[in-house]
Amino acid sequence: LDPNKPLLLIGHSFGTNHIIRLLLDKNNTNAANIVGAILLAPGFKGGASPQRDGGHPIFKMPLFFLKLLQESMTKEFVKNAHHENSALALKKEAFEGSMENDMFMCKAWYRQMTWITEKEVEKVREEVPFLVIHGKDDGLLPCTGGKSLSDSLSAEFVEIPEASHQVMQEKPTDVAQA
Repeated sequence: LDPNKPLLLIGHSFGTNHIIRLLLDKNNTNAANIVGAILLAPGFKGGASPQRDGGHPIFKMPLFFLKLLQESMTKEFVKNAHHENSALALKKEAFEGSMENDMFMCKAWYRQMTWITEKEVEKVREEVPFLVIHGKDDGLLPCTGGKSLSDSLSAEFVEIPEASHQVMQEKPTDVAQA
């Protein structure tokens, strides 16, 4: 990274947690270059956000059960991650990509998830300006959680109508204009 260029951090879903943790890292040599952060469809453990560490309890099941359930879980994921009016091609691409995920990796990913807390958010509130963008009809991480995180960060909050968790794919122009 060029130490003379500004950095704008953009994170989606659980990736927004990585941004907060990056800002908490006092050993981050690029911290002075970070000029802001855009959080898309974020979740955290606090306020009106219902997130819990370790992912959904279904991921405690043995791997062979998860493999048997993969298609039905993927259909449910796509349904909740995309607005009902989203392009069919977008939903098809998400379904096919998700079906390629190895359930061993999915289980490992979800079981190790640790959501940021209200206390962590408070520590970065003044670090950089934040913009939180959330699809109004997000079926995975409810919009109320994004609003709650935005309030905790004292950040601008933009709710995009007729969009869900994949807000940046469903409404790219609206996200860009936010």
